[in-house]
Order: sequence, then C-alpha cells, then structure tokens
Amino acid sequence: MATKKNTNEKILSVNNLRVSFRTDGGTVKAVRGISFDLYKGRTLAIVGESGSGKSVTSKAVLGILANNKIVEDGEIIYDGKDLLQIKEEQFTKIRGVKISMIFQDPLSSLNPIMIVGKQLTEAMVLKHKADKHSARVNLSKIDAILKKQNEAVYTKLIEVEKCAGHKDLVAEESYRYIKQYVEAGEKVKDEAIAKLIAKFETFKDNEIVLSDVKKWLPRMEKEILDCSNKSLIEIDPEIKAFLEKAYACESVASLHDEIVTFVSYLEKQVGLGEKEIDEKATALRLSLRKLFYDATVTSHENQVKKIKEVLPLLEDVESELFQCEVCDFARIKKALYKTFKPLSLCKNEASLTVDNEISVFPIKIKNYLKAQEENAQHQKLLEKNLAKYGAEDFFALPADVRAKSREVILDDAHHTASIRTAVESLIKHLEGIVEFNDEVFVAQAAELSKAYCEAVVISKSVLTASEAKAKAIKMLGEVGINEPEKRYNQYPFELSGGMRQRIVIAIALCSSPEVLICDEPTTALDVTIQSQILELINKLKAERNLSIVFITHDLGVVANMADDIAVMYAGKIVEQGTASEIFYDPRHPYTWALLGSVPDLDTKEKLDAIPGTPPNMLLPPRGDAFAARNKNALDIDSLLEPPYFEVSPTHKVASWNIHENAEELKAPELVVARIRNALKGHPEAKPKPTNLKNSILNYIGEGKEGK
Repeated sequence: MATKKNTNEKILSVNNLRVSFRTDGGTVKAVRGISFDLYKGRTLAIVGESGSGKSVTSKAVLGILANNKIVEDGEIIYDGKDLLQIKEEQFTKIRGVKISMIFQDPLSSLNPIMIVGKQLTEAMVLKHKADKHSARVNLSKIDAILKKQNEAVYTKLIEVEKCAGHKDLVAEESYRYIKQYVEAGEKVKDEAIAKLIAKFETFKDNEIVLSDVKKWLPRMEKEILDCSNKSLIEIDPEIKAFLEKAYACESVASLHDEIVTFVSYLEKQVGLGEKEIDEKATALRLSLRKLFYDATVTSHENQVKKIKEVLPLLEDVESELFQCEVCDFARIKKALYKTFKPLSLCKNEASLTVDNEISVFPIKIKNYLKAQEENAQHQKLLEKNLAKYGAEDFFALPADVRAKSREVILDDAHHTASIRTAVESLIKHLEGIVEFNDEVFVAQAAELSKAYCEAVVISKSVLTASEAKAKAIKMLGEVGINEPEKRYNQYPFELSGGMRQRIVIAIALCSSPEVLICDEPTTALDVTIQSQILELINKLKAERNLSIVFITHDLGVVANMADDIAVMYAGKIVEQGTASEIFYDPRHPYTWALLGSVPDLDTKEKLDAIPGTPPNMLLPPRGDAFAARNKNALDIDSLLEPPYFEVSPTHKVASWNIHENAEELKAPELVVARIRNALKGHPEAKPKPTNLKNSILNYIGEGKEGK
C-alpha cells in the first residue's frame, strides 16, 4: 500500500456527476451520478473494466469531453471553482497548468516528426508566454489602481522596487532593501549639500543687488531641492520653507540672514546617524504599505456601493419567488437576468483573483434553467412514450425508445433547490464582502503587493533557447531517462515504450501541477516497464507533493501506490474506501471478482474469470447493473438500485448483499485465501470496520475460522 499522509485537505471534489453522449444509436449513459474526493498528497485509484466511465470522469475533470457530451448534473470543485461552470478562458489557466494528464498511449501522445527536446521546450515556452502575458495584464491593472490612489507614492514605489530587485516591499524581510535605498539617497543628498554650501559661501562674500537675487534664486532652486533626500516621498519641509522665505525677501540683508540660518540647518543634516536613517526608512515603508492598503480600501468601498445596489434585487427574488417547493421558472429567469449586469460591476478592482461566486453566478443560473427546460422536455417525452406503448415505467419501454431517452430525469423541485442554493450562497457571499474589516484589508493589501512584485518579475523574465534546453534535459533526468542530452535530439519512434511514457510524464510535469491524472499510463507497457513507471510516479508524487488520480482496469497495478480506491462499474462507483479496506476487506461482489482475476506468485488455482460482459450503456439495466453477472444476486437487485451502505467512516459499498436483512455471503475462497496470506505478512494493515456484514475478516484470524 502507498504511504499514508494524514491530510484532510480536499484538493478536488466531484459531486453527483452525470455525463452522457449523443450518438446515432441513442444516448450513452457513461457516468451515472458519481461522487468522490481527492486529498492533497494522496493517490486516488479509479478501477474498473473498460467502459465503466473511468476515462470519461477524468476528461470531465480536465474539461476535454467530446462535443457530443451532455453534462446532466453534478459539479467538479477545484480551488473553489466549479469546473463545469467556469469559462474556457479560466479553464486554460487550470488545464495543463494546475491539473495535468498522462494519457494511455505515449506514442500517440507525442508528435512523431518532432524531436523529444523540442516537444518538452515547446510546453515550457508556451507556458512562459502565457505567464508573461498574464503578468503584463495584471501589472497594467495594478499600476492603474495605485497611480490613481496616490501618484507620488506610486512613483516612489516603482523606484524603490526597481532598486530592491523587484522584491515584495510590504513583506517584513524587505525592510533592508528600503533602508539601503534611503541610505543611497542620503549619500547623494550629502554631496548636494556640500556643493550648495560652497556656493552660498561665495554668495556671502559678494555684494549683490536685490534684482540680481531675484534672477539667481530660480537658477539655484534645483540645487537647493537636491539637498532633500530624494529617496523619500516628501521634500524636506525646511527646504520648502527656505525657498518660500527667500523669494519673499525684500533686501539682500534679509536674504543673507535666511541663507545663514539655512546653511546651519543643512550642516546638521549631513552624515545622519543610524537612528535617523531607520526613522526615514520606516516612514517610507509605511507610506508604501499604506498605498496598497488605501488602494484596497478604496476598491472595497466602490465594490460595496455596487453590491448594495444588487443585494435588494437578489433578496426580493429569494423572498418572493422561492415560497413554494417548485418555483415559477419564467419569473425566476426574468428576475435573475436583471441582476446579471449590476452584478458584473461588483468587482474588487484591487484583487487579481476572480471572484468565483460573482463571476460564475450568471453561468450557473443559465445552466440550471437550461437543464430545467431540457428535463421538462424529456419528462413530457417520457409521459408521451409511456402512454403510446402502454408501459408502466422507463424500463418497460422498447429498447430503441429507451436508448434515446434519459435514464434519470430531474424534477422541477431539484432545479428549484439548485437555483435557490445558488441565490442564497451569492447573497451570503455579498453580505460577507460588505462586512469586511481592517484585518481583511491588511491581508488583501499584502496579497496585492505580492502579486504586484510577482507580475513585475514575470513580465520582465526571459526564457532563452539555451535555458529551455537546460531545463528540458534536467527534466528528462528527473524522470529517469539515461543520457538525457542524447535523448533530447531523438525522435519518439527511436525510443522504447517506457522511455516515451517517461517523456510524456516529463511534459505533464513541466508546469508543476497540483493534480496529476494518470489515465492507464502503463497499459501499453510490459510488466517490467510498468513497475518502473509506477515507481517513478510514486517518487515524483513524494518529491512534488502531488495529488494523483490513477485510472486503471487492473487492481494489481495500484496495490503499491494507491491511498484510496474507487471501484467503478457501469458508470457508477460501487465500492469506495482506503487501499487497505479495498484490498483486505472488500465487500462488493464485483470487487471480489476483480481481485480474483489478478494473477500472483502464490496462487496455484485457476483464476476466476468474471462471467458475462458489462451492460450496454445505451440501455443500462434496472436496479443493480452488476446483478446479471452476480451469481449471488438477490431478487431486489433487478428492481431497485442499491444505496450506499457504510462499512466504516471511509468505506462504503453499493450492494443489496450488505443489507442487514440479506443472507450472509462469503467471498470466493481464492480471494479469502489471498487476503489471509497477505495479512500474515502485514497484520498492521488489517482494517477495523464498524459493519462486519459479508466481511472476509469474519473468516480470518479471530473470526469464524478460529471458532
């Protein structure tokens, strides 16, 4: 089993996903209401025969389903976003960047007429260009906000940030850069003071009439202003005061007195001590911080004004149109569509992060209303067909009619609940924004400052051909390819299947994703190379803290790498649990069948083949889809679909055989023997279920076997 990490941080959640496909023969019901969670740093294996819906699930997560898809229901939540609702523009920042995929056949995944190195560097260059473009857009946006807030401080920010090497000046560790900038300004100021005092001495020794003084001062003004530390935002007030007094002088004598006083002040400003410089650096830092803080507060104030305009509209919808279990969809549509335009103005201009609740709401509502209309049409069609053929229900309809119909039609109450939840969630979200406090503003200002510096760095970054090549060669080495410099210049057809798959993995990891989807990555490889690729994926997972969705038809493949396992059959998850629960205490007859069909070194008996074939998903059967292949199927299996029965808090099974009133069922002896032998070597892996119905553990150790 894979090494377990104690983490409860969900990185991806799939909830009640239903996906079908339009075909000439009818509607293929590929995924039929599945739900699962992927946790950070863990591997979830999705296991099942071909046609069970595994790859469709992974492609739905990545947003690359075929154009004939029908997403009937569900949500896929990643980073607070529902990937089924967001725009393609947002998805391009996730697909291949945050979530990457390794496909089944490495040869078809690579360009046969392009050298390996070029295919690796191409991915790097494209990502770099996209990042650079995005950074420039963000930088332009932040520049406009800060300049509008306070142009003087903004100008100083650019100077300081440039001298600090594009560091985040709000961060605590950046104080030293600000101090260095102030110190440099002090040196320039001291030199300017020395020159000015020398000129003043010359002036004091000469008789100059008042008219000449009036001409002399404007020429000297720049040199006088240079005596203020230009690293600071404000000009020294004493210098400004001197100029005002000098211009107001009515005689050479009075001007002479002002100069004497001013020179005395300037002499004290030369060679300031550590304390004075610290005070100036701290003042500058506070001004820079305040710029980001003020920009955040101003943006929030503008956002709140817009929110207060749209909140009453949403509250009216909530109070007036959701009084019944089923709402008036025509009125809901008209009322909510009126909120879309004012809602689009409720943006926080000082935030570079898209507010998903606000931006996705119109898309959600349109999709929910469209789904309601489609389901209403299908309901009418179903009622028409039931009357036409005198059928009692959907499953009694002729096969050709059933193939073109939806298996599950969601009623209006379901759509009402979805729309109501979306409206209530948005209202709560907007009310929360209105109540933002100083602590939130400080955090947002820090985020804005960090984003600004990152945008500056990325927008100025350059990826040369030699740098890209060096990175590609390093990546080839990381995925275990020997002589990476040589392989860089080879074509895919010159390499073995294992090497090609390693290159595909390298390409997938170029963007340092958080989630890696492996769609049967070892199917086209021999057993030895399979083992090497699996070890490589495990190694990269540990090094990069990846979260992995591993899709396979072979339970044996995931035995040493999965943390959690979901067993799929006919578009549904029939059993789900941790790896130790699935391998050492499986409960579903289909899971038993999969385990019994995997060869191992200790088994001398003939392996058990799974009888029959998976159902035609144009015509999924009534009840439990596995019933036709299950020799222990119950009468209820052909009538009702089984719910999930809890075996432990992390282990659930969809099988009527687990029902408390069902007869006790023992797993095949081959499976029992294998688990018995496995637990002898790894007793610590023994699960601790709360429900022992049909448990193999009943026949092992202290169970029935020992009685």
